[in-house]
Amino acid sequence: MDIVIDFVEAMQKKFGHAEAFRRVCGFMTAYLGLFTLPSVAADALEVATRFQRSQASAEQLERARIRCWESLDAKSASTDFSQPDICAIRAAICFLYAEPPSEDVAELLSWFLTLVAKMDASEGVPDSTSFLQTYFSGLQ
Repeated sequence: MDIVIDFVEAMQKKFGHAEAFRRVCGFMTAYLGLFTLPSVAADALEVATRFQRSQASAEQLERARIRCWESLDAKSASTDFSQPDICAIRAAICFLYAEPPSEDVAELLSWFLTLVAKMDASEGVPDSTSFLQTYFSGLQ
């Protein structure tokens, strides 16, 4: 994950913390969108995508995040990372913030990629490193 840390740090230096977070959220939604998701994660992805296009509010983003946590709590599974569906929901939570949830955008992206690696990838889903490089090649 050193490549992720180096990449995000370079992006933060070039664009600033908030813009780096916004761009990382764009990557996370684009990548998670390649997977088959449980309904609560798919709904969260749709809200986040609309938020990124200024078509949803921060309040709607927060409600989607709460629904994800409630779904996990209902299954008593918020820390069970052995189930791909649980990892998908947790991965969706990563981009359900209007503002960066912490100063460490690289850690957030690394956590997201760790969760995605535990999900069931459909045939044709590129590995995360390849997708990361392709996604950001046009945005830098």
